Amino acid sequence: MTVGVETFRWNVSLIERRPAGPSLRRGNFVVYELKKGVAAPAALEQINEYMKACEKKHNVSAKRIRGVILAQDAEPGLLKALRKAPKVKFKKYYFSIEMKDEMR
Repeated sequence: MTVGVETFRWNVSLIERRPAGPSLRRGNFVVYELKKGVAAPAALEQINEYMKACEKKHNVSAKRIRGVILAQDAEPGLLKALRKAPKVKFKKYYFSIEMKDEMR
């Protein structure tokens, strides 16, 4: 797997070039859009723009590019819009902090 960071206009997204696998063909791309907090419907427009830019920059077919929006949550409008966008998925991210007293 090759992961790169690319700048589209003034935003930065991750692009992963996937190796061959059971359901993947060699050279497929996954574009990740990371959102702070709750992702709005505009995130879908944004990742679609990045996916098109990836298609042009790497000279690959749109069929070989998928998108993942990562956020702590999603607005209902985004989840509804994603039903019509089979190439883009939404995934939640979580953080946890564990504290231990190291002094005995």
